[in-house]
Amino acid sequence: SDSYFTLTAQDNVDISFKYYVSSESSYDKLYINFIDISGTSTNKVTLSGTSNSYTNYNISLNKGEKLNISYSNGKQLLKRLNMFGVTLEEIKKYDS
Repeated sequence: SDSYFTLTAQDNVDISFKYYVSSESSYDKLYINFIDISGTSTNKVTLSGTSNSYTNYNISLNKGEKLNISYSNGKQLLKRLNMFGVTLEEIKKYDS
């Protein structure tokens, strides 16, 4: 399952926050993505496992740009896919 939120800059803004990751390595992932005005998404951070400490994150957004932060729980997703007969091996065939 996934959880996410997206911040949209209403004006030029500097955003700063700290994050800490404590998740099951290789299954759970934290993503931080920048989305420009044209809608092009650029991955800035992908983490899985456990951080040893809080990490500072700073980004400047121009009006209309977005910051998307999401969390993906791979085990739950795999369980749901398995209910529909999709296996991990089938997914790996398409993983690039």
